[in-house]
Amino acid sequence: MKKFAAFIVLVMVGLSAFSQFSLSGDVLIRSEYRHGYRELPMPEEEAAVFVGQRSRLILDFNTDRVTTKVSFQYRDWE
Repeated sequence: MKKFAAFIVLVMVGLSAFSQFSLSGDVLIRSEYRHGYRELPMPEEEAAVFVGQRSRLILDFNTDRVTTKVSFQYRDWE
């Protein structure tokens, strides 16, 4: 798999003189406080606090004939 990914990157870099290659990404951090979700909480129930992260890496490759967009995403919700 690593050899294939390296091959794809080398092909894209080699064609960069004739095309456009861009790399971008985003990170989303989300926190959540749950106490009484969908129904009223019982007196003995404790609240729950979650912090999660989503990271995304976006690869764009454009030529006159081909437009390709590949997005890799990793989610860590607890």
